[in-house]
Amino acid sequence: MIQEVKNIIYTLCCVLMGYIDPVKNVVQVLAFLCVCNFLCGLVAGLLCNREKFSFKKAFHCFIEVAIYVMIVSSIYQIGDTLKDEVEATYTVKIVTYVMLYFYSKNILKNLVHLFPKNQVFYCLDYLLGLEFVKHIPHYSENLKSKNKDYENH
Repeated sequence: MIQEVKNIIYTLCCVLMGYIDPVKNVVQVLAFLCVCNFLCGLVAGLLCNREKFSFKKAFHCFIEVAIYVMIVSSIYQIGDTLKDEVEATYTVKIVTYVMLYFYSKNILKNLVHLFPKNQVFYCLDYLLGLEFVKHIPHYSENLKSKNKDYENH
């Protein structure tokens, strides 16, 4: 019985690896970003916020990357099935860059917590967070209006 379960798990892993093979570079990038995000968040939580390790938060982090891998793999497989491999690859790259942006923003936020006097981390976080846009008068008012409209719905 145990051997059968091992065989099923092994088979599922092989199928998964074959499924994501065309986008394995993207999966490697996402895995790297996930680990960096996890480690920065863990260290910032332990040192700055005096939090205890949470298996729930760790599990959530790795479930997120698993969902991203499924999304990217599905986009590629659907595009490949429809004979639009070039467009699918382009879409996968766009999704990956969007994920890269959000992971980078979160990593920088944690690095700013860890190293509050480091101007490079602060500047990068400021730029990636588009904080400077909030200082544009018309845009700032428009953003507040949009937020109120969103909250009312």
